[in-house]
Amino acid sequence: NGIPACAHQFLLETIARESFHLNGFVVSDCGAIGNILYTHHYTSTVEDTVAVALHAGTDLEC
Repeated sequence: NGIPACAHQFLLETIARESFHLNGFVVSDCGAIGNILYTHHYTSTVEDTVAVALHAGTDLEC
């Protein structure tokens, strides 16, 4: 649907945390946060990229 997984709030919060009752940390693959900006071009600045990932529910990048 065009939303990178680490930026996808529905996937991380609704599916993982609520539906599957995930109580742990959401850890991305190495470099996945950077891919939101540099590969997917989903955001336009590093600051926006970090904000989108954190708001979506990503807790840590490896």
